[in-house]
Amino acid sequence: MTCATTLWKRAKELEAALGVDHPEALDSRASFRKAEREAKARRKAKDPEAYKKAEREANARRKAKDPEAYKKACRKANRKAKLRRYGMTEDDYDTIHDSQGGVCKICKRPETAKDKHNKGEVKRLAVDHCHEENHVRGLLCTNCNSALGKFKDDTAALQRAIDYLNSNHKPVEVLRGENKIGEL
Repeated sequence: MTCATTLWKRAKELEAALGVDHPEALDSRASFRKAEREAKARRKAKDPEAYKKAEREANARRKAKDPEAYKKACRKANRKAKLRRYGMTEDDYDTIHDSQGGVCKICKRPETAKDKHNKGEVKRLAVDHCHEENHVRGLLCTNCNSALGKFKDDTAALQRAIDYLNSNHKPVEVLRGENKIGEL
């Protein structure tokens, strides 16, 4: 549970226990988080170095208290941050994942690559997006995503690769003395 959620719940419990109903009281979790973000931004602007130091110390305390929970929270936060880059939420990801049947949009196979940071569990499908327009195209496995990345989204190069694979190649032999490749 995040600090914001815990504080929000405590504030609501206190209001209920005291029977206090302030008109200026924060009435939703979203507005509470917004207020917390604004306060955090003010603290950061006031003294950036002190803010960084306090954040490092707080993270060190969280990590020392429960290292596994800390790692899990970091992975979740990083995942959410990556999805936000594409204007997505976890629900959006799940909707696309389900619409693709849980498989890669290109090879139609499930992800098999292992996540070295997550106890060797199978990775989630990667979010593929257009680098020019930044819109999401679908979810891809690690191999297909890497292949597209190596071709730098160049459709002409991809077409040449397809043509190459579809053509009938004659075997080639390396002419050792001359360092040339020649046909048999």
